[in-house]
Amino acid sequence: MRDTDGYFELLTILEVPKDKRVRCQYRGCLHPIYKQIHIIRHASGAISCIGSKCYSLLKESHALTAVTAPLLGDRSSVRLTEEEISLLASNTEELIKRFSSAPELEEIKNCKVGSSQLRNDKALKARALELTRQKFMTKGIDPDLPGWKGWFEREVKELYEQLKKSQ
Repeated sequence: MRDTDGYFELLTILEVPKDKRVRCQYRGCLHPIYKQIHIIRHASGAISCIGSKCYSLLKESHALTAVTAPLLGDRSSVRLTEEEISLLASNTEELIKRFSSAPELEEIKNCKVGSSQLRNDKALKARALELTRQKFMTKGIDPDLPGWKGWFEREVKELYEQLKKSQ
């Protein structure tokens, strides 16, 4: 059983072939899952793989009603390599590190305020969202919960405007 107290972040959603299924790690569930594998990070930093039904239970237990987009995107339509499937089962943290450094995210994650990499408006918005989410999560605040969402969105907008002006 993994840590399920406190907030959690939905990192990504994956799918693997049925013969490569993994075990759900939600509160001792251990059912085999291969479609809609939700990878989440708990408040403690632990990373878990859980099925869609257990993810719904987790959201309910945390009173989350809004649909939250995975931080690293929905990869359920992307075919994983054999190595990635193996990492999913044996070292999910390493798999998430690889996804975090994927080329499509590299530009956004490694850019600095005022750099030429931030010319793209979409990259500016994504960077503002990412930085604000990190700020909230380090304070133990889930920005997707009611009561925090409006504040979070305002902070994202303000940071986006600052980034835009700094170019």
